[in-house]
Amino acid sequence: MGYFLLLMIVFLIGAPEVWTRPNLHQSVFVMMPTLLFMVVPLVFLVTSGEIDLSFASTYGLSAYVFALIVSTGIDPILGLFAGVCTGAIVGATVGALIVFGKLSSLVASLGVLFLIRGFLFVSTNSRSITLLEIDSHWMYQILVGKIYGFPVQVIWALLFVVFSYFLFNRHVFGIHIHHVGDNEVSASQMGINVKEIKIKAFMFVGVGAAIAGIFSTLITYTFFSYPRLWLFASSISSCIHRWHSVLGWSWNNCWCCFWSRSHCIHGNRCCCGRYEWYMAPVF
Repeated sequence: MGYFLLLMIVFLIGAPEVWTRPNLHQSVFVMMPTLLFMVVPLVFLVTSGEIDLSFASTYGLSAYVFALIVSTGIDPILGLFAGVCTGAIVGATVGALIVFGKLSSLVASLGVLFLIRGFLFVSTNSRSITLLEIDSHWMYQILVGKIYGFPVQVIWALLFVVFSYFLFNRHVFGIHIHHVGDNEVSASQMGINVKEIKIKAFMFVGVGAAIAGIFSTLITYTFFSYPRLWLFASSISSCIHRWHSVLGWSWNNCWCCFWSRSHCIHGNRCCCGRYEWYMAPVF
């Protein structure tokens, strides 16, 4: 936290006329929740010893399903439900390929990333879908409206983080994630269904990416036919670190993920494909 405050002070001293403008901070709060929805579930998956690189395309596919349903005149609530289910299905499919097919999570999820990306380009003919009248629906005001100028999606993102915190540290699923990440063989001998836990973790990543895509579509009134791969890089860098300080924790992407403190757990390392990173949950 000290590094974050120091960085904010440096920015304030270096450019006070910019840093004191409310519009700057409001723009950060408008789009920051989309990153939170994607990064937090990745912590579960990385802790379990796997990695999912397809979430950037899941983000786009779920947003496409949502925009397609809403553009046909169907109630946006059904579109929201369909988009989230799409993310869960994609996550379960990727998880099944990796767990039952015994494929490298790095390679398999990367293939799904480009497969879905190609599908979106072909099915949309590289065209966007605009939803200009979506703000007249009550769901818009509840999800991405404003309360005295403050974006509501920040509140939803914080609730999601709190929910994930208790799921990760207090729920049986989170405890099983820890055990599977520490030692799969030991977890299996303890009676934990390792395959089921990993597939559920992949599904959680898919659901998070779907929520992020839908929120982004609501914020911009537009579905973009190309997956935003910059979100992919930001989310991965916020979840996985290739360095640690001697104190065992560091900060990364201060504005995008100022909440994501990482610390090494008992010096353990998680293997993702053929690569090894020192990893740790943000909680």
